Amino acid sequence: MLHGKKGFERIVWAFNNVLNSSVTWLFYDLDKQNAVADALKTNPLAKHRPLVKTVLNTLKRADAVLVPPLNLSTLPSDRATAEDWAIEFHEWLSLVVLGSRRVKANDDIDPYLCRYRVPDEEAATPKKLVHLQWSGFLPAQWIRSLFLEL
Repeated sequence: MLHGKKGFERIVWAFNNVLNSSVTWLFYDLDKQNAVADALKTNPLAKHRPLVKTVLNTLKRADAVLVPPLNLSTLPSDRATAEDWAIEFHEWLSLVVLGSRRVKANDDIDPYLCRYRVPDEEAATPKKLVHLQWSGFLPAQWIRSLFLEL
């Protein structure tokens, strides 16, 4: 880059007008060998007193959840019916994540109190489900390896 060039002038303008205050940056250490304490000693950012956060996960198990059949090859071909199916499935999935009793196989709620029914309830089968949730920065390679293992 040279003085007077368009790209250089943009960078100068950005440093003068936008990047003129303290900014918080997010870094991920790709070196998996280092432990957190060791990484703080050898990390070149250590002199800036970084805040190190670990990724935490939660695991919830749900027994006897009615799971509607999920066969993507038999999805409706017209847009309106497919959209209705997607909305119903999203609603069911949201109730599973919330831990609602309405999706349990042994739910015996009075139909006057709750009108919700699992989509395609007569073909739904009770299964054990696991809900995994992570909070934090996750590298793309780790997410890819998780999906490949499932």
